[in-house]
Amino acid sequence: MNIMVSKIKYFKNIEGSMRSVLFDTYAKMILLFIAMVSVPAFSAVPAVPGTPWGGGEYYHPINSTITITWSRQGGATYYLVNGANVGSSLSKTYSYSTYGGRAFKVQACNSDGCSAQSSGRNIWVYTAPGSVNNLSAASSSAREGSSVGIAWSLPGGGVTGVTYNVSVNNVFKTITSSTAYTLSVAAGSNSVRVYACNPEGVGCGSSKTVTVIGTPPAPGRASSLTSPSSRFQPINTNVTLAWPSVSSATNYRLYEDGTRIYSGSGRSFIQNHSQFGSRSYTVRACNSGGCGTSSNPYSIYYYTGPGGVVNLSAASSSARAGSSVGISWGAPGGSVPGVVYNVYVNNALRTTTSGTGYTLSVAAGSNSVRVYACNPQGAGCGSSSTVAVNGTLGIPSVPVAPVISNSYHPINTSIPIIWPEASSGITLKHYYTE
Repeated sequence: MNIMVSKIKYFKNIEGSMRSVLFDTYAKMILLFIAMVSVPAFSAVPAVPGTPWGGGEYYHPINSTITITWSRQGGATYYLVNGANVGSSLSKTYSYSTYGGRAFKVQACNSDGCSAQSSGRNIWVYTAPGSVNNLSAASSSAREGSSVGIAWSLPGGGVTGVTYNVSVNNVFKTITSSTAYTLSVAAGSNSVRVYACNPEGVGCGSSKTVTVIGTPPAPGRASSLTSPSSRFQPINTNVTLAWPSVSSATNYRLYEDGTRIYSGSGRSFIQNHSQFGSRSYTVRACNSGGCGTSSNPYSIYYYTGPGGVVNLSAASSSARAGSSVGISWGAPGGSVPGVVYNVYVNNALRTTTSGTGYTLSVAAGSNSVRVYACNPQGAGCGSSSTVAVNGTLGIPSVPVAPVISNSYHPINTSIPIIWPEASSGITLKHYYTE
């Protein structure tokens, strides 16, 4: 370099000052040329490459080809990718059989060495995802025909482009990229199964299931009891309480005075009461959707034997023997429809009647009339009550003249005298003259 500069100065001296400008120009050009041709003699490490390119996708399925590319660097004769020599090519293809994250960094190299590593290009190699997380229903039960939201969250291993298969009761419904589904609720069990599938056919995760019970509308109003037909029933007797069916009902509830005494699918119940009194019954028809409104009340009076008849009386306390006297009374406490009355006269049963009156045929002397009430179906009888009528006799009529068989009779002989019975006569007075 010093020799060349000395030559230039020598030339300048020969030419003189009039060529100094021209020689200055030539000198600068020669120095520039020397600098240019001297570069190959000075070896330098290439610059750091830019971030490599991974095809524009972050996610890549397993067993697929992944091509990493980078830009050429001046002075580079070969390249390293993650420390491995890949030659002078500006790309490298990879394939992975296991999932996970990968990072690629490139170095440009020549005989003088290698550059620092470039910024990394990150990718994720994926396989089938896991199960969806947090699968849930907005409600575990809902009215048939309504809608219920089903939701879940991204599964482990889920990547961009993951989709979800949704089936209900093993019937496919949809494939969606959303993490929600609206279930149209059917009656009974609605088993919603969801599983996630990663793109590019790498596979799907195991499924998870959530169940929503579809309940039908509650039945309509139940009808009142149809049995027993009589609203009066004796105590200590099995009484069948029955009611009609109600559409869509699967079970029934029977209430006595507001307290539930039966719940089941049947439509009858046997009741037996040992205490008399009135009971009120209502019925509700139910299914899994709830219960309908209560039926109209149906009252039953459970009875025992009645009390004694009231106001037992005779139209007259005495009467001519052979005449008639009315006997009457009022219904006793505790009597029910079907009550009957037993009527005795001087302890002899004369009649059994459902009425509250009796006509006494008066006999001479005391006529003791005893009456007691009996409720139906053997429930028992009440205590008796008694009233008396005295039968009196009138003055007998004049007897017919006696009959003597012969007008003449010897002394000391029996003479029969015969006469007919006198009306109302109970004793006889006999008169004779001599």
